[in-house]
Amino acid sequence: MTLVTSLLLILISLIPYWTGIEAEKQLDHFNQVFYPAMNIQLIENDYQRGWFESQAQSTLEMPKTLVFSSPHHRLVVRHEIDHGFLPIQPTLIHTQLQTDTHETTLLQINTAIQGNGESISTFEMKPLTFQEEKIHLQLQELQGKVRIQFPSTLAQVELHNPQIQLTTEIYQLLMQNVSLNTELQATPSEFLQGVGYLTVEQSDFLPRKQQVTPLHFKKIQLVGHNDILSDYLTTAITLDLPYLGIGTDSYGPNRGKLELRHWHIPTLNALITNFMATRQQNLLPSSTYLTLFKLIPDGINLLQHHPQVAVTDLKINTVAGELQGTMQLQFESTQFNYFTLLNPIELFNRLQVQANIHLPRSLLATIINWAEMNFPLPQEQGIRWDKLITLEPNADYFSIQLQLEKGVFQVNGKPLSINYYRLRK
Repeated sequence: MTLVTSLLLILISLIPYWTGIEAEKQLDHFNQVFYPAMNIQLIENDYQRGWFESQAQSTLEMPKTLVFSSPHHRLVVRHEIDHGFLPIQPTLIHTQLQTDTHETTLLQINTAIQGNGESISTFEMKPLTFQEEKIHLQLQELQGKVRIQFPSTLAQVELHNPQIQLTTEIYQLLMQNVSLNTELQATPSEFLQGVGYLTVEQSDFLPRKQQVTPLHFKKIQLVGHNDILSDYLTTAITLDLPYLGIGTDSYGPNRGKLELRHWHIPTLNALITNFMATRQQNLLPSSTYLTLFKLIPDGINLLQHHPQVAVTDLKINTVAGELQGTMQLQFESTQFNYFTLLNPIELFNRLQVQANIHLPRSLLATIINWAEMNFPLPQEQGIRWDKLITLEPNADYFSIQLQLEKGVFQVNGKPLSINYYRLRK
């Protein structure tokens, strides 16, 4: 009995030490996966493991090409790990993101890891100011919570920032009460599946020059869904905009839904991987075309899987009435090669677009007048915008069908040759 009791006490006392070993493994995995993906270089990493607690410190080199990366290009991440006594007492991790001089703490995170692997992290970021040439960004205190559940690997994220202000030479963008809530689940494809909600209570786009029109938004909500079926990703993004102010005019409620359908996940992964690898080479801005050229094989492969872009629900309310519309865009189901992607005319001829618009008579008349002034049709064709879209005498609303296929653009079944299309200078 004494021997059994002694062995049991030894095994129990090993729990905190074993927790420290597992924590070191998880931290090392995070360093190897996360930082390279973000184009952040891990300069130095130190892990001091004790029996009941451990300390870790990592020095990071932020990419100088990343806008608003940091006012300091080197940052330090410090972890203080209390191994706890699972499953009775959770493992506690206190993380700080500091400048390389240790004078300023940018971010603090407190994480509790339960015996079943579930973790809850709360974090707080102090107000920050970033300056990048003629662009000025101010963030007020950011607060949030992240909960990760196992074995489903379900992540729930809550973020809130009371105010974000972006100032340039031309305009000032001010956003009040910005919140992000997501519920995402890891998949074998490396893409997350789930839903996310972004809300902004009020946003103002204020010009600093007289020729720019001010814009005002209220109660913006952006909802994103990721669905994965086999090797294909479908993303739906819905924007609800109850109020839009343009100068002295107001519009709303407004709504738009964008869908990205049938995007081949293995090709997307290859495209992202090759793009990030190119970024890590720190090429000069003049090498942008070389970077794009390297991504052409992935672009060709992506188009071979026939991705689609669609607007499935568009509603814009104006003084003259409500505009409704749908649109679908894709390329012909034909083979693509280097010549196709580098030839804009060939790409255009393979583009297929179908759109339907339903709008009130007064708004249509305004759009036709604008089109005739800014996009006049060649006189030698004898076609005018008001002839393409006939305004019937007693109709209050009109439906317009637009189609582009094999380089031929049609409005309500009437062809309009794009080759003769001219823009007014």
